[in-house]
Amino acid sequence: MFIGYTISSIVLPRMADLYGRKLIFRRFFIMHAIGIGLILFTPSYIGIYFGLMLVGAASTLRSAVGYIYSLEFIETSKQNVAGTFMKTIDVTLPIWVSLLFMNVSNEWRNYYIVSFIGGLLVWMLAFLIPETPSFLLA
Repeated sequence: MFIGYTISSIVLPRMADLYGRKLIFRRFFIMHAIGIGLILFTPSYIGIYFGLMLVGAASTLRSAVGYIYSLEFIETSKQNVAGTFMKTIDVTLPIWVSLLFMNVSNEWRNYYIVSFIGGLLVWMLAFLIPETPSFLLA
C-alpha cells in the first residue's frame, strides 16, 4: 500500500488540478474496486500485493483529493471544523476496524467485502456530485 500511496501522491493531486477532481475521483474509485477485487479473489501473492498497491494509490484519492474536493463545497467559515471532522474520521476509522477485527471477527474477507461495496457505492454516487467551483471558474 505504501508504494502505491507514495507514487500516486506525486501524480494524483496535479492530475486533479488539471483534469478536474470529479473525473479523477470517479476513475480512482474504479481502481480501488479493482484492487479490492484482486485482494479478495486472486489466489496468488503477487495479485494480492498488486491489489494492495492499487488500494494504496486510491487512498491518496480519499486523503488528499477527496478532502479538498469536499471542502470546496463548504462555506469558508466552516471549512476548519469540517476538515477537522473529516480527518478525525479518516484517522480513527482504521483503529475502530482493527478493534472490531480483533474482538468480533477474524475473517478478513468480510471487511474487504464491505470496503468493496462501499467503494462501488461512492463511485456510483460520484456521478451525482457536481464539478468543483474552482475547476469550473479556471
